[in-house]
Amino acid sequence: MKKRYVMIIGTMLLLTAFHASTAISENEKTIPSESKMPTTTFYQDALDQNQSEYIEGVIVPIGRLSIEGNIFMIQVAQSFIPTKELLTRVELFAMKNVTASYPLVVGIRDNLTHENLEETSVPTGSFVTGNFSWVECNFDDIWVTPGQTYYIVTTTKNVTDNWYAWAANNNSDAYPNGCAWFSIDNGSTWNQSVAQNQQQQNNLPLQRPAPLGANNSTGDMCFRTYGLQETTLAIITDGTFFKPSILVKNVGNSTTLNVQWQMTITGGIFHMINKTTNGVQPELTPGDTIPITISMFGLGPLIISVKAHAINAQEVSITKNAVLLLIFILWK
Repeated sequence: MKKRYVMIIGTMLLLTAFHASTAISENEKTIPSESKMPTTTFYQDALDQNQSEYIEGVIVPIGRLSIEGNIFMIQVAQSFIPTKELLTRVELFAMKNVTASYPLVVGIRDNLTHENLEETSVPTGSFVTGNFSWVECNFDDIWVTPGQTYYIVTTTKNVTDNWYAWAANNNSDAYPNGCAWFSIDNGSTWNQSVAQNQQQQNNLPLQRPAPLGANNSTGDMCFRTYGLQETTLAIITDGTFFKPSILVKNVGNSTTLNVQWQMTITGGIFHMINKTTNGVQPELTPGDTIPITISMFGLGPLIISVKAHAINAQEVSITKNAVLLLIFILWK
């Protein structure tokens, strides 16, 4: 019985000629770029993965639908393989139903059956009713592994007449690094899409969803991902007995963004020294350094700890022992 409903839903909904009013009149068109950086960020991320070709009428609903008196809660996902280590945001070419009243929840997963690594709730006001537009889904930046498969997963509140539509392309060559997935039981089980050209070869009903073998092909949703290239920081002790310092250095190949560092010094006679300083530098190009000068007066052993991180560089730290002789510091 369940298999029958999967076939019905696939025929009627998944990558079907589910017609809606759209601004694209040609059968196939590359969607113009209308992306804007969110005002809450000061750095410029870059386009990574992209499937922007929408075939008119090829639409997948997201939300609660009633078919033959049975209620189905449909979730939709798109797999992708990033090339950048930091995933900053995604965009979907989507629209809302006129009665949609709850936000669309967009998550990132490393497995369809796992919890979201990060997610965001996109309010209904971000969508156009009955017409597709690029909608930004901005979440906390996620460290990902280039070459590994991840999933954009979409869902919404399971209430009557609350649904969205996500534009798609049923050409299996549209995006080679992933495919569309759908669930009709609120995410308990998932099925891959079947692309139109493969269906025609197999004489399958139009857009029938089914699990695919190694030789089958799939369709894709319209999406874009953005990210940053990872770089690496290092902390280096520098200077002389008379002028000691510590350097935070960009030892990677990309500009480091929003570098934040903190230095803590404790010790001295009777442990009377307890000093913390910190700073921020918007950018640090490869090979450049931030000098952190150590200046104090006293006597006794010291413990000097420094840590630093950036938007696109993971945290590094170092702890050094030293001896303070009045204004001079001797590294141990």
